[in-house]
Amino acid sequence: MDDARTPAEGAIHVPLSDYDAYRPIRELSHWLIIFLIGIAVLSVASFGSGLLQLRLLEQIQAGVQVTQDVVEAHDDRYFVTAMMELGSMVTTGILFLTWMRRAYNNLPAFGMRDPAYSPGWAVWGFLIPFLNIIRPYQVMKELWRASDPDVRPGPGWVTARVSPLVGWWWGMYLTMNFVASLGVRIALKGSADVSDLRALTQIDVAASALTIPAAVLAAGVVRDIMVKQAQKREMTVPTQG
Repeated sequence: MDDARTPAEGAIHVPLSDYDAYRPIRELSHWLIIFLIGIAVLSVASFGSGLLQLRLLEQIQAGVQVTQDVVEAHDDRYFVTAMMELGSMVTTGILFLTWMRRAYNNLPAFGMRDPAYSPGWAVWGFLIPFLNIIRPYQVMKELWRASDPDVRPGPGWVTARVSPLVGWWWGMYLTMNFVASLGVRIALKGSADVSDLRALTQIDVAASALTIPAAVLAAGVVRDIMVKQAQKREMTVPTQG
């Protein structure tokens, strides 16, 4: 397999129009990393809240007398934590897609020609059902390759090596979403049965536990691509024509 890797020394010459189209992603990346770490922190809180809720449901199922005030206090805490986590995920998701599009738009500024996917796919690949199981991973691999300062322009760049970090991030993301979807199925049943509520809480706890490494891995991918694009920018030189 052609790796397309060459020594990093030597400038990359790109047309002036492509060179001027470059937009730094440093500030946007920093904000995105902060939000991703925020998700991880909220998921820790959600995990703890879920365990407390699970303990309460186990007591109720075992016949332990629990006052209505205690039940309502647990429900309020659990609901608020879950809504904060959900709101943070939605906001971070929008920020992540904005970051993906901007980072992908920078590829011509590095002289990387004929990518398999357009900047639009950097967004829509996450949103189209079924396709979003594999396309975001493919897009991220291409973004990683093209941003790598050790990968030079040329037909072989599309087969360059990608860090295992990208695969770990996507695998953890898919696992988290699969577990969360199981909880949605139970929630849609609308049952108030304690057994169903307990099962739903167990799934929520598992989803929160998986969200923590998924968010941290995503932050790692964002940081590495940010650094790579900054390094590659320093190697580029505009040419007329």
